[in-house]
Amino acid sequence: MNREKLREFDGSPHLNVPTIAFLEYVVNKDSVILEFGSGSSTLWFAKRSECIISYESEKKWWEVVAKEATERGVGNLDIRFEPRYWEYFEKQLEKDMEFDIILIDGAEHVNARESCIRKAWKYLAKGGYFVVDDTHKERYRKEVKFIDGWGWEKWEMTGKDFWGAWKKATVWRRG
Repeated sequence: MNREKLREFDGSPHLNVPTIAFLEYVVNKDSVILEFGSGSSTLWFAKRSECIISYESEKKWWEVVAKEATERGVGNLDIRFEPRYWEYFEKQLEKDMEFDIILIDGAEHVNARESCIRKAWKYLAKGGYFVVDDTHKERYRKEVKFIDGWGWEKWEMTGKDFWGAWKKATVWRRG
């Protein structure tokens, strides 16, 4: 993992095109963002939002993203290295913290995303957006149904990503 890989995305998040377009519409300078899985989306969000807290479990990738952010002079980013953030992030956030956007696009091992889906929604502000990437994968069906159970407005974004692969992300808006 290196900076060339990060720069390969040319400043775009590694999400499908419809999801990026949606986020371009809803993210603004007042947005407060919580992200699981750092990368090009982290820098993209930082450029457009008030602040972002981003968790990363891979130390080398965390170093790459943190160094790139420092060199770009990004001051509204709190990028946190935590090898098992899906188990510990709640202890690091204040109970009354609220985020306008939560993106879950991080580690896929050891039920990391599933754990974040089941825990992070509590930090979403009313009217905020909860975004889960790769919901086309069977392994996330149970968590999609869990969030569906809240009755929030929902969009399924299907389209090609940076490399032309078809992916689906699901976005919910907390009512």
